[in-house]
Amino acid sequence: SAAAAAARKRSAVLDQLNIQMGAVCSAAKSGRPAEFSCTLDTTPVNNSLENDSLATAPAHNKSRPPETWQHTTSGFESDVLDARPSMASALVNVCGTIRGFERKYDLDGSRVLGSGASGTVCTVRRRGTDDEYAMKMIEVGPDGDRTYLRREIDVHKNLDHPNICRIIESFEDGAHIYIVMELCTGGVLVDRMSSYPTGMDEAGAATVMEKMLSATLYCHQHGIVHRDIKLDNIIYEDEREDAEPKLIDFGFARAVRPGQEVMFEIMGTPSYMAPELWTNNPKASGYDSSVDMWALGVTAYILLSGQRPFHHPLHAKKGKMIREEPLAFPHHRFDHVSPVAMDFCRELMQKQPKHRMCASQAIQHLWIKQRSRRHSDPLHAAAALRSNASIVYSLEEYAKSEPLRQLALEIMAFSTPPQRLEDLRKVFQQIDTDSSGTLSISEFKEAMKPVIVERMSAGMSVCAVPSGEEAYAASEQDRTGAGGPYVGSVHQPLWLERQSRHASEEVERIFARVDASKSGEIDYTEFLAATLSSHGPGELRKSVGAAFNMLDTSADGFITRADLETAFTGQLSQRQLDSVMECADAKGRVSPSTFEGAVLRGFADA
Repeated sequence: SAAAAAARKRSAVLDQLNIQMGAVCSAAKSGRPAEFSCTLDTTPVNNSLENDSLATAPAHNKSRPPETWQHTTSGFESDVLDARPSMASALVNVCGTIRGFERKYDLDGSRVLGSGASGTVCTVRRRGTDDEYAMKMIEVGPDGDRTYLRREIDVHKNLDHPNICRIIESFEDGAHIYIVMELCTGGVLVDRMSSYPTGMDEAGAATVMEKMLSATLYCHQHGIVHRDIKLDNIIYEDEREDAEPKLIDFGFARAVRPGQEVMFEIMGTPSYMAPELWTNNPKASGYDSSVDMWALGVTAYILLSGQRPFHHPLHAKKGKMIREEPLAFPHHRFDHVSPVAMDFCRELMQKQPKHRMCASQAIQHLWIKQRSRRHSDPLHAAAALRSNASIVYSLEEYAKSEPLRQLALEIMAFSTPPQRLEDLRKVFQQIDTDSSGTLSISEFKEAMKPVIVERMSAGMSVCAVPSGEEAYAASEQDRTGAGGPYVGSVHQPLWLERQSRHASEEVERIFARVDASKSGEIDYTEFLAATLSSHGPGELRKSVGAAFNMLDTSADGFITRADLETAFTGQLSQRQLDSVMECADAKGRVSPSTFEGAVLRGFADA
């Protein structure tokens, strides 16, 4: 029967998974499943930084002035804001079955990257593009394990930041959960530290810290507290020295709200746990998002010195040291470290949460501003766009595109491996001047407006005659000189003012169209979608087929309204569905050729 054939096919997929991974996952232990590093690096951990990850789990307005910070019950000036929807969250396919896995992914040549107490990580390739991803195969025992993992996926899928490892989709069967993620092959930061026994140079350390502060600020401003930031949970995109670091493992993460962020569960990795987590009765008073800032301080301390600030083999002794002993900077470890770097650590590792810097303050610290390599490039955001005219053109064309094309580009940007989008990521980070991981209208306008004004000036006819009042004024002037109709006249300021106003309106129009989630900010994937066509039709063709297959959930060779409802699990409104399906044929179907034509529209050679 058809049901039996489907069961056999599903069984074959699972058998293939187990064979190509090299081993079946061992039985899950009590508590939440362990995190696995998606890395090929097997360098042993430096003894001074041994993994003490004995997790003690239990048996929007982004640039706010200081007077609007939320003070928690501890007195900490928190960055926490209400959760806001990201466009990427709608693109993460959370499938409660294994159905569709084999159609999307190929396991031929799969490599085992690592294994842990309850699962294995291997590589998978997406059919149609040959793009490679990492897949965690986690064996789940009791229902509680499955619930815990689903909660982790639900938190993680809402995060859309260049320094947070992205979840692509997840599948389930009776015994496992499979999580497909970005493939990061550069190893975790704790392993890289074996090459720096006395600490990194300050430029390298400050650069990593700025990127992790940006990721943490983004989490907090989207209502998420990580609760397990550490070197083991920072992974590099690839093996290059300057590869992009990514924050991983959101198993302990918690969703909170402004003024309601007190937490009581005692979680974390001992060496990184804040003093308030080591009190005799921490559940009595609770803690807040400031624990992430303490952990970042520990991370910076280790990066600079190669040693943990407080350590003892007995956890009780370690906790007492963290709670009571002052933070020290031994000369033999910090003789090469600047006072401003030590001040950065000290301001994050204050015993009292109310005295710690929040992420938005820490990212403005003098050490970050002076030493991070992000600030070594003097290129202004507007200058970056001037030197990338194709990106500006892509933004303008995206804003004029039909909904089907915009949706297709969103999917393609979301699923394209980040290494292929490195140039777009760099421009995004240059525009994101406050390092919050999103673009405000003021940041976007500061970058785009000068370029739009220059285009307007360059395109102005020497003999152009304005209308209305300006036409009358122009009639009194000699309009044959070079440089435009008002150059050298008393009316030049009036023309420039009008030009500036029109440029502002154009930038605001583009911003509103790129902000697909209508959050009032441009998320990372929204920016990538709007600029992806700057890579040209050849690059787009590599991903268009996979994007079509993601939407063709019925696998019948067409995209229908029902397919979209299934793909986005009801997250698209009826109005949005109507807009996307405007390109459908008389039977309400979008064919592969129509889909590809929409994506490539605007390219003369397409």
